[in-house]
Amino acid sequence: MNNVRKYLSSAEKNFSAKKYDKALFYYSLALQEDSQNIDAKVGVRLCDLAYDMEGEAQALYDYYMIAKDEKDSNAGENLKTIVDSIDIAMNATSELITKPMLEAIDYDSSILYEDFQKFVIERGDFKLAFEDIMFSTKVVISNTKDFIDFVEHLVSFGFCDMALNYLESASVIFPSSEKIRELFNKISKTSQIEAKISDK
Repeated sequence: MNNVRKYLSSAEKNFSAKKYDKALFYYSLALQEDSQNIDAKVGVRLCDLAYDMEGEAQALYDYYMIAKDEKDSNAGENLKTIVDSIDIAMNATSELITKPMLEAIDYDSSILYEDFQKFVIERGDFKLAFEDIMFSTKVVISNTKDFIDFVEHLVSFGFCDMALNYLESASVIFPSSEKIRELFNKISKTSQIEAKISDK
């Protein structure tokens, strides 16, 4: 049990610092030690939620910490119910939008993101790999983490206009996503820097 408390303490510190990958790692270690630990279960769910809705995840985390301090024995189950409701709503919205999009895809001219990542490794460079397919092949992405990763790479390698198109579509599905707002800001800053360079 000492290990569980140690892992939970590390997880909570990382979650508060918005280091969700590290927080998830420590929550997972706690679950390996005690598979029924409600704090670890709640933490894992909040880390998953934070990738799409960071503000909401942080607010729920604060609520959970306060409820625990007040000795609310139902805090964990209540929070799981709230997160489940959010997940159901998000999945329903995502399905409504993505289903017709997927039906419209010509799979002869598309590539799954995981296959595109393998192609990047083969080419040895994201930019070269994307330039090879950008006019002939669509990249099909099925989860938010891959989407964020893909758009971050587009921005890093100078495909800002294309990244912006992807983000504008995603902001309809995830209007509260902190990650998507951060990427919008990153593109804005990158565009401003490029404009200054071109003016010189």
